Amino acid sequence: ANDIYLDDVVEIFLDTNHDGQSFYQYLINSIGTYADDADGLGGIGRAWNSDIEIASVVADACWILEIAIPVATLGGAAVTPGDVWGFNVARVRTGNASEYAQWVPTYGRAERPDRFGFLLFE
Repeated sequence: ANDIYLDDVVEIFLDTNHDGQSFYQYLINSIGTYADDADGLGGIGRAWNSDIEIASVVADACWILEIAIPVATLGGAAVTPGDVWGFNVARVRTGNASEYAQWVPTYGRAERPDRFGFLLFE
């Protein structure tokens, strides 16, 4: 993973074992540069490499990301019907009008897997 300039970023959080304590984090900017982190998962931290695939498009008034996350890089996680993972998405924008938004508010620090929403696989 790369170090990225945090100007306009989407963050994705996955708590694959749904323990409310550990998670994988992806930070992706508008040109597809990313950083990743495995927090609380055996001390891997920033040394973890997610090998995600990213396609991005920057338009006049917006930008769009398409992201493929290989489940094989998620520490033995599997996707089977009925599985529930902790999940959250956030958007960070700095500049003339700084903004921060989360799909599920964690009321402070974003790295709170105990407050993530749920991703149910069917």
